[in-house]
Amino acid sequence: CDLQNFQIKELNDLTWENKSDVDWCTGTTSINLSGKQLTDSNFPSWLSLLRGLINVDLSNNRLTRLPSLSSPIQNINLSQNNFIRLPSIGSFLLKNINLSHNQIAPNNGFYTIMSDDYNCWSNTIESIDLSHNQLTAGYAPIHYANNIGWTACTFPSLQRMDFSYNNITQVFFHNPSLTSLDYSNNKISFLYDELSSYKRLKYLNLSWTWNTALGDLSALFESTASGSTYAEKVGVTWRDDKVMSIRNKGDMSPLEIKVDRSYDNECWLTEAEVAELNTFLYNSPDMLSPRQICATATVWLFSLWSNKTSIPESFGKLKNLEYVDLSANNLTSLPSSFSKLTKLTTLKLNRNRFTTFPIQITNLPNLTTLYIGNSASCIPDILGWNWWQPYCDNSSSRNYMTTLPSEIKNLTKLQTLTLNGIGLKSLPEDMDKLVNLISLDLQDNNLIGLPEHFGNLTNLVHLNLERNQLISLSNDFGNLTKLNGGLNLAWQQLIELPPSFGNLRILSLDLSWNNLTELPVWFGGLSNLQSLTILNNRWSSFKLSNDFGQLSNLQKLNIQNSKLTTIPIWFGNLDNLTEVYLRNNKISSLPDDFWWANNIQILDIGNDMGIWANALVTLPDSFTGMTKIVSLKLENNKTLKNLGKFLPSPKVCALMDFSCINWVNQKKDLYLHNNAIQALPENFGDLKLNTFTLYSNQLNTLPESFYKLNRSSLDLHDNSLTHLPESFSGMTQLSTLDL
Repeated sequence: CDLQNFQIKELNDLTWENKSDVDWCTGTTSINLSGKQLTDSNFPSWLSLLRGLINVDLSNNRLTRLPSLSSPIQNINLSQNNFIRLPSIGSFLLKNINLSHNQIAPNNGFYTIMSDDYNCWSNTIESIDLSHNQLTAGYAPIHYANNIGWTACTFPSLQRMDFSYNNITQVFFHNPSLTSLDYSNNKISFLYDELSSYKRLKYLNLSWTWNTALGDLSALFESTASGSTYAEKVGVTWRDDKVMSIRNKGDMSPLEIKVDRSYDNECWLTEAEVAELNTFLYNSPDMLSPRQICATATVWLFSLWSNKTSIPESFGKLKNLEYVDLSANNLTSLPSSFSKLTKLTTLKLNRNRFTTFPIQITNLPNLTTLYIGNSASCIPDILGWNWWQPYCDNSSSRNYMTTLPSEIKNLTKLQTLTLNGIGLKSLPEDMDKLVNLISLDLQDNNLIGLPEHFGNLTNLVHLNLERNQLISLSNDFGNLTKLNGGLNLAWQQLIELPPSFGNLRILSLDLSWNNLTELPVWFGGLSNLQSLTILNNRWSSFKLSNDFGQLSNLQKLNIQNSKLTTIPIWFGNLDNLTEVYLRNNKISSLPDDFWWANNIQILDIGNDMGIWANALVTLPDSFTGMTKIVSLKLENNKTLKNLGKFLPSPKVCALMDFSCINWVNQKKDLYLHNNAIQALPENFGDLKLNTFTLYSNQLNTLPESFYKLNRSSLDLHDNSLTHLPESFSGMTQLSTLDL
């Protein structure tokens, strides 16, 4: 398994899992990446490293091609994407593929549905779902072979084929192995005789076609039809234009044929409504039939070409809708009929102009995902469409509501709720009834408190409360033990944390810009923490207490602007630390044991210009053990005179492990300007540096090894240099020198 740490993290974030590399690579047989806004460009190509995958759900994304995946996959769901032709499926041992709700259409005038590579699919396929596309003929996929010509593909294992909800006018899909064939909700006007060769067919659905050709069915299937190849083998029972039953006399297995032509009154549309919805949803000269409109499961509108100000009342008759995206429009209300969309699972209303929460939403019993904020998702950077930015920055197109109705508690299946940036001042007390919530985004509101029983939302995995005005957290906040991602509580007015907070298992915590005066003694109990940011609080004098040393999994620590004066000797025990930011504190020295934290790669103990807070004088000799640092910021200390040994000599490195030698040879960034450094270590030139700054110090000479740095530009202004070493002439690439 070659998964890197960042890839494992991305996988866990995408799937709300917490698996290791071994679990992912060999122990994962199924993965659900539905609704992750994946595109061809941002799809994690390293997913192909998961060699045990059998089932893959990629539905409800924005894919136009099938990404590279591992070969054992048998079942793949690609519904609700942007495919315009059949994808190439490589060497998969695929059995079932779902391509429903895409935009697959005839190619270049040919009535075909060619694959991306013009090759036939695997012979192992048993089921293909092409419903809800734009097909005009039910032809088999074909390919171009050896410059000879178009050749039809065969699927010897294919049993189930679904062509429903397309624009197909002629029934022909030549594959005698089929047991189930669905052409319902099309525009069938002609049936081919080849249907009579389907000896294994058990189910044929021709319901809700534009003009069902019952006469042709009679010629093919009625036992009295002269000349029909079925005449000796089938018996048909008719009643009121419906084929009630048909039996193959050879093996007596039943064949069910559906040709029901009755209409569902709940979906009946007038001619005016058909025209209205065609214009509203599709804006296309090709009018869709009432049944095709009613069968629509996905509506996705963008403000760039929609800019809708209202929704027609007839919208509520689209009772099969499951996914609706009306983001970035100018909607202020929803029609009363909207509450009839009882199959709706996903609703996106970001960046509209709602001033009250649409009460119709609370009557949608199957809703699992709701976006009604002013989210940056309006600007789909993930799609690489940066040109959309001006359209989404229009401040007039913003939802703004200070409260939510108590009826929101009715949405008991809700799993994802985004309410960011809409001006909320309070949440309903019974919001804790949304017990299935997994992700809740309340960023950028005006909340001063949370409901008393907020801790009852025990299934929460992701919670964002950044930039509110919270003064305190409920006592049961610690019950949210499934928060295994990050918790952002920055930019609040928190004075203290409840004792139950220590029960959390969060990996990341941001408490910046609050009114905290100290961290509680139980803070070290947050043993799962990997990232902690607590800058800019109201510390009178911040101290790292001994219990802080229990955070053994900590990888990133940001305590900038916190009046920290001392780094305790146990700090070196935090040996998983890779990033440490101690900028603008009051640190005057580092302990000799600091080097024990020798996995640190980024260390910032500098000051911003004009903030003379940290006041280091020298680095301890043990600093030579910090052999993994790639970025060191010590600028603006003013009192720093001596770097100590700083860099281990090659002889010392030879006695140490390979990390020492690697560090000497690895390029790094070093910021030493605005200090009082008088001399550099003799082996300073042995460093491999990307960026380094030495101006505004008190250097009176440079070491002989300095020429090895061989820079094209060098700034040494505001020092005390009286001469340059003779070896300086070795800097043959130097084109700019400031003395």
